[in-house]
Amino acid sequence: HLFVGTQGDNNRDMAAKGRGTRGEAVNTAKLAESEVHRIRALGKAGARPSDIGRVFGLMCTNVHSVLCRKTWAHIPERDVAADVLASDLVACARTAMSSPRWPLSHAYDSITAVVRTAS
Repeated sequence: HLFVGTQGDNNRDMAAKGRGTRGEAVNTAKLAESEVHRIRALGKAGARPSDIGRVFGLMCTNVHSVLCRKTWAHIPERDVAADVLASDLVACARTAMSSPRWPLSHAYDSITAVVRTAS
């Protein structure tokens, strides 16, 4: 039910009562919650948003929005298993190394991050 007020008032009322859809419940969602956790873990490990985007099939700006909590802000922080993070970092390093504009020093840094995270 709507009350007399602005659209903003009604939207805040909807959110306060938990009636809005967000996350995986939105029919146009491109990510699952588990992928959001993995993207954030990759960001913390030092992977670049453009490389993460290539792995998950997302635009760099979408990855950045997830990392900065502009989108999926309702998802709490959670640790990702070390083996999952290591395989994701390897995938990021592989996609990054396949880019002709990516210097080898960045590839070395990504691979070093994989080894550091896995151990």
